[in-house]
Amino acid sequence: MPPPGSRPPASKAFWLTRPELPAFTDDLDRESLHQALQRSLVYARRLQPDQMFPCGERQISGATLVQTLEAFQQVVATASTPAALQQGIRERFHVLQSPGRDERGEVLFTGYYEIELEGSLVPSTRFPYPLYKRPPDLIDVEANQGQTASYYTRREIDGEGKLRGRGLELFWLRNPVDGFFLHVQGSGQIRLPDGQVRRVHYAASNGHPYYSIGRVLLEEGRLPREAMSLQGLRRYFRDHPEETTRVLSRNPRYIFFRPVAQGPEGNLGLILVPGRSIATDQRLFPPGGLAFVQIQQPVLNVQGEITAWQPASRFVFNHDTGSAITGPGRIDLFWGSGAQAEMAAGHMQHTGRLFFLLKRAP
Repeated sequence: MPPPGSRPPASKAFWLTRPELPAFTDDLDRESLHQALQRSLVYARRLQPDQMFPCGERQISGATLVQTLEAFQQVVATASTPAALQQGIRERFHVLQSPGRDERGEVLFTGYYEIELEGSLVPSTRFPYPLYKRPPDLIDVEANQGQTASYYTRREIDGEGKLRGRGLELFWLRNPVDGFFLHVQGSGQIRLPDGQVRRVHYAASNGHPYYSIGRVLLEEGRLPREAMSLQGLRRYFRDHPEETTRVLSRNPRYIFFRPVAQGPEGNLGLILVPGRSIATDQRLFPPGGLAFVQIQQPVLNVQGEITAWQPASRFVFNHDTGSAITGPGRIDLFWGSGAQAEMAAGHMQHTGRLFFLLKRAP
């Protein structure tokens, strides 16, 4: 809870948490922390020093972002104990807590991952579903925000074939369900029949709003809330293939892709770091910024099944965004690739807390 008198006047306001700081314990390895920090520094050092970015209701400069990351690098390098780290953070940083989705500090954390799918460079009865690159007639409304004018809907593209025959196909997938989950994740690996693996990444959207198909099935009573996960949705479409077109079309948003040599990339052009990269609403949170999260993470058994969720905390970096990630109360945590990442990302839907760190003025 915020201290007395500090309740934010609007949901986009942050609370200054000093002196009630969280315990800055980090459950991941130092190598991943160093890697994610370096990637944020690469981005921040390219910025104009006077370029301004949001942090709640305030604005911070590109110079402040660089100084924050460099100061954190120094603190981590010199702090030999958890107590020393805590003292270094307290002395050198402002710590700002997001008000969350309810102005009580509760943030909904979900997960995403780099999906792995089978595909082909040519269509066939096994691979009939196209994955499209960005159409040349898709127009940016605001290039700096990546926003586009409303283009054909999912129903028009997949159901009516509006893009068919235009040479826009990058790959061919097994079915529209695979394609849909690739659209949701934003990046993926395509394994070709000869064993080669190609990577693709988000290039553009059709400009239509995202609508959750999970919400559709929940409201219609077709899937219970306890089964609402990526894995539960896959099972539903496997068991009810006749529902695929109708349900997927309820989400009019459509994603176009581009091939990439390395990945997965976030929207800043940085390679994401598992467990360290988050996606936020970058109208409120500084891109590349340093944050600290208190979350729940899964406990997996030897079969890769989730048996429990336990508290965890760590430093993370704002490397990405997403159409469903809006407001101060929604964060997506990147889990990496592989079966464990898919399991964790598919089931993560827990509340936690989010703090951003800014270097204090000298």
